[in-house]
Parts: sequence; C-alpha cells; structure tokens
Amino acid sequence: MVKYVCGVAIPDEFNETVFETPIISESPVKKIKTVSDPNGSISSIEYYKNNVLDKKIIYRNSFVEQVLNYNDGKIYSKQFVNDGLINSEYFYKKTGELDYILEYEYLLNKISAINQTFGLIKRRAVFKYDFMDRISERIYYCNNKLLIDQHYFYDGMGRVSGYKDKNCELFVEKFTKDNKLHTYKITDKMDNEIIIINNFYGNDYIETKVSVNGVSTIVNDINYVDNIMTRKPTQSMDELDLIIAKLFSEKEQGNSLSTKRSGNEPEARLESNLVNIIEYKSKIRPLPIALRKRVLYQQSLESHG
Repeated sequence: MVKYVCGVAIPDEFNETVFETPIISESPVKKIKTVSDPNGSISSIEYYKNNVLDKKIIYRNSFVEQVLNYNDGKIYSKQFVNDGLINSEYFYKKTGELDYILEYEYLLNKISAINQTFGLIKRRAVFKYDFMDRISERIYYCNNKLLIDQHYFYDGMGRVSGYKDKNCELFVEKFTKDNKLHTYKITDKMDNEIIIINNFYGNDYIETKVSVNGVSTIVNDINYVDNIMTRKPTQSMDELDLIIAKLFSEKEQGNSLSTKRSGNEPEARLESNLVNIIEYKSKIRPLPIALRKRVLYQQSLESHG
C-alpha cells in the first residue's frame, strides 16, 4: 500500500521509516477526484458534494487554466485564468444556455475594468484606485454611453467619508463610536441641501432628524443609517447593479410594465408634500430633470400663494 506524506508518495525502500500522520476521524465534506496526465502531472481536480460534481479545476503545466462551477451537477459558470488572474467568466442558465459573459482588464494586478456582455447589451465598469489601493472612482457605461461616474473619498480610518457623482454629493460629518452613520450632508446639483442626523440610545437606533433647505422633520427609518453610498465600493458587478437600481427609478430602468400611477410611485410621492420629498432625496435617488422642474414649479407656486 502506497504511503503518502504531505501529498508525496513514499518509495517502497522507505517503508521501514516511521512517519507520523494525523488521524482524521471525520469524513471530508467533499469528495475529491484527481486526474493526472501520462507524465504524472495533475491535469484536473474534481470536487463532489453529496456525490454530485460541484467544481472542477483544469490545469496546464501545473497552473490553473480553467475553473468550472456546477449547480446540481449542471455547469453554472466557467472561469478562464492566466497567470493567476481571471481573464473571463461565462455564466450559464439552468437550461445550459449561455447567460452572460464577464471580461476583466488589469493594471498592476488590480482590476481596471470589467466588460459584461448580456445578449445585445454591453456594459463596462472602469475602476481607479488611490495610493492605498482603494477604489476612488468607478465609471459605468452601457452600450458605450456614460451612465454614471462615481467618486469616493475616505477618512483616516479607511471609512467612506464622501461620495460624488454628477447628480449629487454626500459627505459624512460624524460617525458613532461603533462606526455607524451619525451625521451626513447631501447636496444635489440644484444646490438643495439635505442634512441627516441619526440619533441613538447606546447602540440602538432611535430616530432620524432630516432637514431639507432648513426645514426639518423627524422620521423613524433605520435605512438612513445604512446609506448605500457610504459602503466601500467593490469590483462586483452585482454591487454596481444594486447602486444603479438605487440611483434610478424603475421607470428609467425600463422595468415598469404599467403606465398606471399609484400613490407609491416616485412622481406621486414627490407631488404630495415636503416630507415625502425629504424621504425620497435622502435615500440618494437623483430625480429625472422633468421631475425636478415639476417639484420646483410646485414649490414656487406655493411660495407665491
């Protein structure tokens, strides 16, 4: 029986040598199958979960070339690797059809851009970094059209202390002792100023004071504490999709299937009263120009009787 020590087969002439190896009483979570080429080099490793193929790594000259991920035995994604960096990823539907492709560009071993192909839609995210390798700028294109250019600023503790795009800017004025958002200010491109002050009792959230251009109200909504624009940005396209969804209304994204307006839609909320305007703006959803003009027009009418 061949004896292995640290993955190395011990020749028969060393059979008398005693090697101390740990006794593993528990069965491994995953079953692993190794395939070698005629030269003895590993060509692939297959990982099984509950006897179903879960992952497969393909090697070329001892370097990872492809990583295949499976879901219920069906391929879910395929990664192509070069020099230890993922060049591209292919994602598949449950039917086996190609869903979308991600292609990566690098600069100094950091992701400088990601290109996504989803049918006829082509999206591109460009990343720039500061001297501490944190994302300082993230630019997003859809079908070669600039959609958003985000700028991030950090404090001495590495927290996101500021955010800026063409529609608005946000700067954190105070964090709590446990790094929760206490006070931050938002200014949109029309110079409307929104100040958010979150109040806590110990670590427990109590309420939020929201002021818009000097007019204040008290609300109870913990979402003001977890402002998505103050989260550290990543190179994940999923996270970027979440940002885009928060920034633009469903109507702008083409997700609305009905033209019927309800009291919950942004247009109706904006026409209601100042409190709803505060609630809408404080969640960092810059308004389309047409809606902004409508709000300003209504406010002008009210101010002039």
